[in-house]
Amino acid sequence: MACRKISGLKWAKASDRRPFGTPKIGRGAKSYGIRYERSVAKVLTGATHGQWFEFEDSNGSGMCQTDFLVLRAGVIGIVEVKYTWTPEAEDQIERLYKPVVSAALGLPVCGLVICKNLTREVPADTVFETFGEALGSAIWWSGGPLPVLHWLGKGPIG
Repeated sequence: MACRKISGLKWAKASDRRPFGTPKIGRGAKSYGIRYERSVAKVLTGATHGQWFEFEDSNGSGMCQTDFLVLRAGVIGIVEVKYTWTPEAEDQIERLYKPVVSAALGLPVCGLVICKNLTREVPADTVFETFGEALGSAIWWSGGPLPVLHWLGKGPIG
């Protein structure tokens, strides 16, 4: 599923409004992703989980919800969590979240992906074992694939 691409952003702001209820775990592949994200939330201390944003661009008004936001060294880290790595996670960060979050919060932003399962498509030099290394790489990122934290779902996130 392709995410919305921000074009001609007019304004953006953080929102307390939840357009949909709390996601139910349910069954199947989606349930693995929801459980995995919740396990990340338990160990990713100091992060804002599930922040909603309202915005308007040339396509009209919209809302989006980040998985996690982390403030480090004056930079907002946008963290997207996926049970299995997918290139769509990077598209979502780059095309939707980065412009919206930067405009709403007035700070520079960077992005990284946390996933449990890697695929052959993940460039090996972008994979990190600790959150600190992955976020540090994201802050100094200069193009190319986003950093990926490979976390198996147990123990500290680093």
